[in-house]
Amino acid sequence: MKQFVWLFIAFLMLLPSTQVFAQASAAQYLAAGNQFYAAKDYNKSLLYYQAAAQMDPQNAAAQQGLGNSYYVLGRKQEALAAYEKAVAINPNNAQLSAFVQTLRAQVGSAPPAAATSLGMKVGNTAPAKNFELGVRAGADVGASSGYGLGIGGGVSGFYLSDEHLSFGGMISFYSFSSSASESGYYETQSYTLGTETVTSNVSLGSLEILAAVKYKFEGNGIKPFLLGGAGLSALMSSSSVSVSYNSGAPLLSVPSTSTPGSTSMNPMISVGAGGEFSAGQDMGVFVQGRYSVVFGNGGTFSYAPLEVGVSFNM
Repeated sequence: MKQFVWLFIAFLMLLPSTQVFAQASAAQYLAAGNQFYAAKDYNKSLLYYQAAAQMDPQNAAAQQGLGNSYYVLGRKQEALAAYEKAVAINPNNAQLSAFVQTLRAQVGSAPPAAATSLGMKVGNTAPAKNFELGVRAGADVGASSGYGLGIGGGVSGFYLSDEHLSFGGMISFYSFSSSASESGYYETQSYTLGTETVTSNVSLGSLEILAAVKYKFEGNGIKPFLLGGAGLSALMSSSSVSVSYNSGAPLLSVPSTSTPGSTSMNPMISVGAGGEFSAGQDMGVFVQGRYSVVFGNGGTFSYAPLEVGVSFNM
């Protein structure tokens, strides 16, 4: 009986030293993982972080290092699981908690949408990429006021306040033109009749600067979104008249050619909708339609371009 008691006491004495040894070993694996991560050997850092996390499951730094390695290897679902464990162990890491919220929105309980990139040191989470830059081009065939085909494009920038809502601005430029010809007779100094053709050319450009808001919905593959904005449009208009004749005889009078131009600042609004899908890490391709109305002194001018573009998360 005494031997059993002494063995039990020896076991209790050895138990703390065994835990210390496990923690020391986990720390060694963690340090090795840090070295391989700093050397950008992410496959090896992943193995060492896994070993550290297995030996000490309550080591938040090991879990975060594991998440970092998964993330840069493109395995975002597994990275999210590791990050969530790190946050559960250390809920006071506000920066990591914020990134986990963003990553959850990107993964969406489905294959992750490549919308951010992470380059962080172990134990220090870099802020999530929450700024979206978009470049687009488009065409419009339904402009009002008798204008024909309109072509243009622009850039946009949005700050993502959460996984759905973002605020920013859009800058766009669209150019429209129309042409009309009319033929008639004219009389020469020799009192013979000739034919004249009068051609009128009118062009209009709209440079718009808008404060905008964008809302993205969850989607499988393609994320639909709504957007809208209000701001100012600089309308730049010009016109010209040219006259051509079918006879070389002297003219009784020569019609004048004028090219007046004007620019005016006008309030405008624009609303639209579209869809976006991932085209690689931190990049997406989107298609959107917008309806824009410019409120000018001579009435309203509206156009509805269809646009395609590329977005980058920065």
